[in-house]
Amino acid sequence: MTAKRLRELKLVLQGFQREKKISDNIKSIHEFSDVLSVDLSKMVDEVLIHPSLCSSFANSQLNNISDFSSSRLEEAVDSLKQEKERRLRKLQDLGSTVIELWNTFDTPADERERFDPITTFISVIVDDVTTQGSLTLDIIKQDKVEIEKLKASKMKKLVLEKQKELEEINKSTHIYVDTQTARHILITSLEFGLNSVLI
Repeated sequence: MTAKRLRELKLVLQGFQREKKISDNIKSIHEFSDVLSVDLSKMVDEVLIHPSLCSSFANSQLNNISDFSSSRLEEAVDSLKQEKERRLRKLQDLGSTVIELWNTFDTPADERERFDPITTFISVIVDDVTTQGSLTLDIIKQDKVEIEKLKASKMKKLVLEKQKELEEINKSTHIYVDTQTARHILITSLEFGLNSVLI
């Protein structure tokens, strides 16, 4: 085999490797977009990727992609990967917060079940998250709201329990306190705090 033929084969191999890399990046963009529910057309505009990269096309077309587009494609993959990692960390933090609340307030098992979707991500690694729409911004927002509701309701329960204990102490020591007014003020304050958190 001549040196010229070897060079030709080397160029062919490099072409195949380049096509495979581009193909893998396109596949990754589609996978990340599914998990994150990212609008591909919007992303195309933002990162200046050619629109044809958002649809399936033959390998023969991969060879026609410019080095600039190929580079932008890699940047898009890196950006989506970082976003996926960031969202997963956020959900893991929310899951840890739920568990802390459960432990702090001795939450019974039946009340914990409705938060299973939040806590399931705690020990998951980023590559294992492949379900479509599992890391959307809406899910993260909903989980935050649910946690704030849980926190507020548990705080309300705790404060009312302490208020009741205080009433018993006052009663046993013959100290008169307008318990109805005190309880009303407490409940109003707690509900105002809950509403301000959820707005």
